[in-house]
Amino acid sequence: MNKFAAILSFFFLFSWMGFSQINPAHDYLSVNNIFIWIYNDGMSSHDPRTDGSGLYWPISQNPQTSVFQDGLVWGGIVDGEVRVNGSTYRTGVKPGYMLNPLLYGDPSDTLFGIWKLKKDWEQTTGDERARYEFNYNNWPGYIGAPFEDVDSDGKFSRGIDKPKFLGDEMLWFIANDGDSAQSKYCYGSESIGLEIQCTVYGYAQENYLKDVVFKKYKLINKSQNTVEDMMLSYWSDPDLGNAGDDYIGIDTTLQLSYCYNGDNNDEAFYGENPPAIGYLYLQNPYVQSAQSDSGLFDGKWRKGIKNIRIGANVPGLKFPLSSDPPLGVYKGTLNWWNYLNGYWPSGDTVIDPSTNEQVKIALAGDPVTQTGWYEGIPTWPDGGSPPPSDRRIYTSTEKFTLAPGDTQEIVIAILLARGTSNINSITELRNVATHVKDFYSSQVLTDIQDKSVRPNEFLLFQNYPNPFNPSTVISYQLSVFSKVSLKVYDVLGKEIATLVTEEQQPGNYNYELGIRNYELSSGIYFYQLRAGSFIQTKKMIILK
Repeated sequence: MNKFAAILSFFFLFSWMGFSQINPAHDYLSVNNIFIWIYNDGMSSHDPRTDGSGLYWPISQNPQTSVFQDGLVWGGIVDGEVRVNGSTYRTGVKPGYMLNPLLYGDPSDTLFGIWKLKKDWEQTTGDERARYEFNYNNWPGYIGAPFEDVDSDGKFSRGIDKPKFLGDEMLWFIANDGDSAQSKYCYGSESIGLEIQCTVYGYAQENYLKDVVFKKYKLINKSQNTVEDMMLSYWSDPDLGNAGDDYIGIDTTLQLSYCYNGDNNDEAFYGENPPAIGYLYLQNPYVQSAQSDSGLFDGKWRKGIKNIRIGANVPGLKFPLSSDPPLGVYKGTLNWWNYLNGYWPSGDTVIDPSTNEQVKIALAGDPVTQTGWYEGIPTWPDGGSPPPSDRRIYTSTEKFTLAPGDTQEIVIAILLARGTSNINSITELRNVATHVKDFYSSQVLTDIQDKSVRPNEFLLFQNYPNPFNPSTVISYQLSVFSKVSLKVYDVLGKEIATLVTEEQQPGNYNYELGIRNYELSSGIYFYQLRAGSFIQTKKMIILK
């Protein structure tokens, strides 16, 4: 899409779509600097009016398109057969819940459209208010939409329980991949039998959150089959302004895949000093682990599990070894399976040209410090570095097993940042990602407070794991409303980091501390909790 068409398309948005539709098949989130289209069949960041790029940024001034299309893809082995499905240029899912392998909702039912809410909906007027009021009063908590369990009975009770607001504006939909014909339409494989519940939300704040959108997926195995070696990928076709001059990379410490401009001028779109866009893996599926470990699931930190990490990243680009998996045929499934496992779609191994060793996570070098394998270094597997061009992001998680009835979650944050150059934009993107990780952790603290059991004393727990690298969780509990500070000191007593400084309600809290966030080196540290007159200090060890 040319620059004029993109801007014209954006500014005609509100004249094209009002609020008369109740639960449409596609809708947009526009609470902050990001404007993004979402579909109830899992497709995302694609504009239904233009059939073109559908994520705009920054909408506060001269918005440009940043993503042509993106979406969640999953793959696994069922009865010895590789199956892949999800939403890319086609979707293999349909709107609606899935009760069992033979019974799922009518995709045309408005119950399975996009449900939209704003935290301040009562301040709106006209058709806009009418839609929000309808959605608030008819919130589908009984089929999985997030809700506040006011009466604490573990189920959604109409007229008692309320919608649970995530962010200041949110979208929610439910879909499934129970239709084998639809699944084969995507990449040629049989369906797995998943129900997908998705919440997309953002915050109207004048800080780093103004450039962030969160996407939370809940996947439930409604089939009678166990899915082995399952992996998830948040796939993207990023067109960062001009689609023909992009580079991509990954920061494995932050769990951040990203796209940036190949030079310092994004012709006809962002111009000089173009931004970078990233996909931050905030919460991945979990696996069983040692009791000393902990992982995040369903809004709570739980002992005995751990969240898996990114397991593979293979670049999609115009390059002899790389290509888009073909749609509608089983070869597409096999190509995707190779991508998910860290191979070129042909099945060839990925060789890091900076070390001449096989890797599963490509482009994990650093364009800022110019170390390791990153786009632009002269030596690539075919003898030459591909020039900046159109790119795809194939980043995937490690493997896990999904038994019948099992539920897993993945939370992705889409974020943008603009620095003083195309490379400095990567630095700024990492800064935003660091803040977002801390923010997400703090939001989990609020969500996990047990409203039915109020702690009767102040406690600071030993961090776990300990020793640790690259992150650990510090837990504490408050018995009364308190002004709280949680700080880290070195062995000389010098303050290294302030993790928490705010007033907090009584409850249980966890804070995930990452060594990169605060540039911590190996050694012994102390963390101290102050809450009113309560003071307690514990020791932790970082090993590298």
